[in-house]
Amino acid sequence: MISQRDFISFVEERIPLAYSEDWDNCGLQLGDSNWPLKGILLCLDVTAEVVAAAREKGANFIFAHHPLLFTPLSNIRVDQYPATVIRAALVDEISVYAAHTNLDVVAGGVNDVLAERLNLRNCKVLSRTGEIALYKLAVFVPADSREEVTDAMFAAGAGKIDHYSSCSFSVFGTGTFCPSSDAVPYYGAVGELNELDEFKLEVRVEAACLSSVIDVLMDVHPYETPAFDIYPLENGGRPYGLGRVGELPDGLNLGAVVDLIKEKLSLSQVRVVGAGMRADGEKSTPVKRLAICGGSGFSLYRDAIDAGADLFLTGDLKYHDARLVEATGLPVVDAGHFATEIPILETLKDEFCLYLQHHNGEQVEVHIYEQETDPFQGW
Repeated sequence: MISQRDFISFVEERIPLAYSEDWDNCGLQLGDSNWPLKGILLCLDVTAEVVAAAREKGANFIFAHHPLLFTPLSNIRVDQYPATVIRAALVDEISVYAAHTNLDVVAGGVNDVLAERLNLRNCKVLSRTGEIALYKLAVFVPADSREEVTDAMFAAGAGKIDHYSSCSFSVFGTGTFCPSSDAVPYYGAVGELNELDEFKLEVRVEAACLSSVIDVLMDVHPYETPAFDIYPLENGGRPYGLGRVGELPDGLNLGAVVDLIKEKLSLSQVRVVGAGMRADGEKSTPVKRLAICGGSGFSLYRDAIDAGADLFLTGDLKYHDARLVEATGLPVVDAGHFATEIPILETLKDEFCLYLQHHNGEQVEVHIYEQETDPFQGW
């Protein structure tokens, strides 16, 4: 059975702790990484109801976006939150793990998923905080296995270059090898020099998924000992950071974009503020370039202006910030903290299932806590 330690290693390669803000508290917060991984429950916030649901589903690993333990505790009273949740989790040997600001900034994280949900094109990082290390992986495969190996590496995250996926290069050649008496060759005779038609297949791999790509390569490659090389690239990795800015389809005005946001995020209403956005409104104002930051992202408002955005989407807009928006001119849509972050859970579920599939973890079920709702409810 796969251990929680193994799963956490995968998570922290995909969503590095080093990407977290200094003030944040990410990683394993409760539990024991030596425990076996029996099931996973995904949520935004860890509550008593989430722990109860994990217990009911047989999940002993809760993966949350928001840390349960965020600030130092002055006491641990089991009649008060969060100690009530801590006690319930530990009694049932349920671990709690949080990926917060690191999940916000990482490629394929909160903001990329939000951008995909809104069909943004040509997306770029709004506020850059670092750069992803890149590698070139070259592997030699027999002709009849090239497609299977390539597809498996693509599924694990290889072959992505900016806005393109499934990128690779292959060249045909002849490989030679002489198996020893201890070998069990896929092709050829032991103790003899063999030749075999092969393809050299090359893909670019980001550091976050390098280990996963190697794992699936070893899993599907037909050779007893696959031959592959890994080269660090010095020509600049993809930047990571907070928020995204991208282009919307032509011909959309402010009213249409607001309707699009409500539709894609399953909202009946949003808050809109900005120059001309009083009762009479300016819904016909064209919007081409949209800046976004899931969760509480108004700190990137100036970055959105500098990026040439026509509209900024985020959550948790405060009253005095709204007055600043009115005075500055770039309109803001406040769709709420919850609605702008919840889409990431489906993406994580798919990625976790893929990892488990290739690591003898098919028996481990991955669930989303479907009963989770926005704490703010309109009456």
